[in-house]
Amino acid sequence: MPKISSFMRHADDEYRITVVRALQQLCLTYPDQHELFVSFLYDFLRDDGGFEFKNTIVSTVATLMKAVPESTTSSLFYLADFIEDCEYMNLS
Repeated sequence: MPKISSFMRHADDEYRITVVRALQQLCLTYPDQHELFVSFLYDFLRDDGGFEFKNTIVSTVATLMKAVPESTTSSLFYLADFIEDCEYMNLS
């Protein structure tokens, strides 16, 4: 994950969105790793990025909560924290 994180910090949003979608598929394939994936995605909610990128992350986390019920508690915690400081009112 550190190499992906390094790439994500320097990539354009269109590539970052592709990585987020791939991470969603990975989490659906390996649901027991949900905490790692959700935490990783949350880190990027706090970083710079456009509306579409952040919306993709929020949608991904919502999808994971439906597909992997065990991820609901941590996902809601991260989303609540993001909403509290969100600069995009449409995502709140």
